[in-house]
Amino acid sequence: SDEENDVGSKSIALTSTSQSSKSAPEKDEAQSKSDNLKKYENSNRSSSDTPLTNRLFLRNLPFTTTEEDLRSHFENNGATKLKEVHIPMDDYQKSKGFAFLEFSSVELAKLAMEEFDGMDF
Repeated sequence: SDEENDVGSKSIALTSTSQSSKSAPEKDEAQSKSDNLKKYENSNRSSSDTPLTNRLFLRNLPFTTTEEDLRSHFENNGATKLKEVHIPMDDYQKSKGFAFLEFSSVELAKLAMEEFDGMDF
């Protein structure tokens, strides 16, 4: 369809996450864990503090986004090294439109979040 072939830029959203990228539990359980994580984060740090993890969740990515695209965008000419880039795929090996990035430190994840959150990709 036209939507699948859209290669225009989209605003990406970054979220700090400490959950693994393994298969998700049932919706109710996942929502409960998400709510608990938000409560924990809000009770233990202000919005200006460092994220709790070196992993970021990216959403609203074009379906054509590759690992190389993300590395190129986030590694800043070699200044930042990503430990892992994970782009979940559907049954047809097409991107689901989101990804997980793991940085070498929490500080680098925070800098990336501050610099790129809401930016067009």
